[in-house]
Amino acid sequence: MGYLLFDQYLYSCFQKSLRILDLFSNKIFITYTLIPAIPLFLFTVMAVDPYLWIGSEIHHFYIELFAVIFSGVTAFYYILHARNLNDKFSLFIGIGFSVSALIDLLHVAVSYSLMENSDFLNYFIPQTWFAGGYFLVVCF
Repeated sequence: MGYLLFDQYLYSCFQKSLRILDLFSNKIFITYTLIPAIPLFLFTVMAVDPYLWIGSEIHHFYIELFAVIFSGVTAFYYILHARNLNDKFSLFIGIGFSVSALIDLLHVAVSYSLMENSDFLNYFIPQTWFAGGYFLVVCF
């Protein structure tokens, strides 16, 4: 009797492992879950030590520029989604992302060009950073 229960348990474990292997052969799972998980995992590892990924002002500039590009791509996606489906909410979100991307682009460009003028940047950087983030929060 005990041998039969153990055999059924092994068979159920084998069936579960086959389902997991089927999951990794699914193209939708790989495209939309596994591939985005890789940069998110790397970002999580780098976020543990904040000095690991910001070494100087120029590194900070590149990271913020990447955020501006990502926000612009997101805005473009939502505006196209609104155009194709005639969806007003997606248009609102797309406009919000595009305005936030423009404010952040202003923040990045002016901060980089006036990096040596610390008196101006002490006021400009927090104000534009707060304005871009606040605008995005208000849209949601």
